Amino acid sequence: MTNVRKPEEVDALVGAAIAKFGKIDFLINNAGGQFPARPFDISDNGWRSVVDLNLNGTWNVTSRVGKHMVERGYGAIVSIVHIYSFRSRRAAVHTLRRGARRRRQHDAFARVLLGAAKA
Repeated sequence: MTNVRKPEEVDALVGAAIAKFGKIDFLINNAGGQFPARPFDISDNGWRSVVDLNLNGTWNVTSRVGKHMVERGYGAIVSIVHIYSFRSRRAAVHTLRRGARRRRQHDAFARVLLGAAKA
């Protein structure tokens, strides 16, 4: 099991996947969590834990796999979030994708993030 909050573990996972399969065609980000509590009942440490998993974990995996996909000129990334997340912390992932789509960026990384890179 890989702790996506730790970049060195993500590096090892991505390296092992490429070594075994030769490539990564798609990534599904599904790691995440939060405390079932009102915001003012969550400690600072609890808040940091949630942000580290939901945002930094997503970034750690996406940035490494995305680089591989850009180098290959092909790939798709899907980030799964709970509907309630659009009102909270995981909304940043949705905002990143929506913003890139709205600006119609044509660089390869944006195309990979939007799942539209072509070989």
